[in-house]
Amino acid sequence: MSIPRPNLFKISTKELSQDAIITWLLQWANPEVRSEDKALHECGTALLRLLISNYPGLSEKNIERVEAGRQWEKIDIWAEIYFHNGEKLLLIIEDKVFAGEHADQLTRYKEYAEQWCKENDFGLICAFIKIGSEAQSVLKKIEDKGYNVFTRNKILECLKDHLHTDNNILEDFVLYIQGIEAAHESFRELPLNKWYDQSWIGFYQYVESQIKNVHWHYVNNPSGGFWNLHLTWKYWIDIPVYMQIEQGRLCYKVALCDDETGLGLKPKDMNLVQDHIHRCLVDFALKNNFNEIVRPNRYTNRGSYRTIGVIYHNDWSGDPENILDKELVINNLKRYIDFHDSFIDYLRRFNYKGIGLNLEGDVS
Repeated sequence: MSIPRPNLFKISTKELSQDAIITWLLQWANPEVRSEDKALHECGTALLRLLISNYPGLSEKNIERVEAGRQWEKIDIWAEIYFHNGEKLLLIIEDKVFAGEHADQLTRYKEYAEQWCKENDFGLICAFIKIGSEAQSVLKKIEDKGYNVFTRNKILECLKDHLHTDNNILEDFVLYIQGIEAAHESFRELPLNKWYDQSWIGFYQYVESQIKNVHWHYVNNPSGGFWNLHLTWKYWIDIPVYMQIEQGRLCYKVALCDDETGLGLKPKDMNLVQDHIHRCLVDFALKNNFNEIVRPNRYTNRGSYRTIGVIYHNDWSGDPENILDKELVINNLKRYIDFHDSFIDYLRRFNYKGIGLNLEGDVS
């Protein structure tokens, strides 16, 4: 039996260890330490220039000195870059492995850095590094806050060309990132019944590269949680009716809580709405030869987000013992999205009063 090579980053997978090596590489970008290890200096410089690549005229500027560190005013990583022409640049980095942003931290960090740069005559570049995976819709919001986003593929592409340094720490880091990438790409090579969480995430990322306006995230619930992919989110009057993949089933669902509808529905009203939309869905599916859309095995009148119909794994993604036919699946999903659009148009023929739902101030 082969023994796996010990890897520092598999032992310590938290952001702190990743912060440390990125800071370490940025410190190696300092020309003043080039004589200590030319290869590491070149690697650090390549990473630094990647992270500040949108700085105006960068290709014509020579770096004189770099200072880098961690945890400045809760900012994960910072670097001060001094150019030969007298320009000064502050780079701040928010570094995430699998966690996401919280409490609008990116805006606060940027505002603090902007004030510091104004007082100290520095330019500013803000970077967000994500070695794990994140939905494109989330990354777009981060970019809108003024951060340049660097995914693991960009970081990996930069670092893998410098493995000739023979540095075990750098090699461990690159192998660790490659391992994450391989796990997310496993959906291409494994039968569906062998998929694990990262396989599903990789598949969801593939879907969002092929179909616009989808969004995926983790749903935490008492039964253990799952990774889901929202394919649609449309409204019947005020009530969201949507489709999502739940690591297997393709589900048609309705959102009934006040946060989503603003209606303050009572439990009996929620049940009334759920049952009406379910009946409409099944009838509309049968009339349009979508016989695979069926009532879920466990149809329950409880919860804020309720399943009103399902397409089981075999019907939308194929035999689970086989490797996924990506083109077939994308075509299937597009077909179900088109069906959902038509179903919503059909559902809009009904109003609240017509199904026996009487709401104060209802004029529908």
